[in-house]
Formats: sequence, structure tokens, C-alpha cells
Amino acid sequence: MGLDMYLYVKQDKTATLDEAVAKDRLWWEGAELNGETHRFENDVMEPGLIGVAYWRKANAIHGWFDEKVGGIEDCEYYEISQEDLADLLDTCHQVRESIELIEGEIVNGYDGHGNPIIEQGTYIKDTSVCIDLLPVTQGFFFGSYEYDQWYAQDIDDSIMQLTKALEEHTDPTFIYYASW
Repeated sequence: MGLDMYLYVKQDKTATLDEAVAKDRLWWEGAELNGETHRFENDVMEPGLIGVAYWRKANAIHGWFDEKVGGIEDCEYYEISQEDLADLLDTCHQVRESIELIEGEIVNGYDGHGNPIIEQGTYIKDTSVCIDLLPVTQGFFFGSYEYDQWYAQDIDDSIMQLTKALEEHTDPTFIYYASW
């Protein structure tokens, strides 16, 4: 359970979003797990969507998408422009440049009674840029709401994945999908 977030590129640039999603669902219905590669494959057709990024409980990134499209619904698909993704990448760079991690106690979840589990880790010394540009977003099983090493890792992962997606795809139609 929790927030899983996916960024796709539409395979057929002439297909509508609904057509690409429908084709992708058909691909998955015919897909089989290859025992050697441990990947799902479908010899009959191509998928409608190609995965280019994945996040798990990176709620600040999800919050950015939610604000950009005017509200994300669970298990729905949303087109995101290349320019918007470049803007997110730039925002991630600005946030990352502001992050100074310092040693200290951090909250790493909660016990069965709602008490925080405290452990040694690193947290962000000055969170003002994070809060201003990419604030944490609360939601059902959205992960940590702390500005710590895990928030910084989400930013680093986003920079890596978005850079690769933007470099490898020319004139793409990006699709964002989240489930929680």
C-alpha cells in the first residue's frame, strides 16, 4: 500500500490518451513473464505506453504533478508536456542546490500506537526552499512528511529519472499516473 507514481511516454504519437491506455491494457492482458529475463513480454503487440520513471511515496513530486494538472485522481492518467517536465527538473535542481544535510535524529515511521520511531540519520538544515518550491504533500499512505535524507533522495532520484526521460525522447507525450 502506498503512493506509487509512474511516468510514461505514449508509444503512438497519433493515438489519443484513451487509445494509448486501452492498447496498453490489451498488451498487459497478453503479456507473459519471461523466466530468463524476469520481464513481462508480449509477442503479439507493442504496449501503448513505455515507462520512463517510477517513484515510491515521493509525495513532494506527486504534489507538483497534482498542482500542475489541477488535481490528481487515484489510478487516472494525465498528459504532461515536455516543457512542464523540464520545469519540474529545474525545480528539483533548485531544491537540491539548497539542501544541506546535517546529522541528527529523524522520524522513521510510527509504531503501532502512533508514536514516532526516532533514529539517527540526516535532516535538511534549512527547509525554506523545499517548502516554497516542492513541499511535502499529505495523503493516504503517502510516506514521510519530513524534510530529511529520504526527501533529498527523492529529489536526487527525480533529477536522474527526469534528465534521462527528457534526453532520450524527442517530441514525446508524457503521461503521469499514480495509485495509492
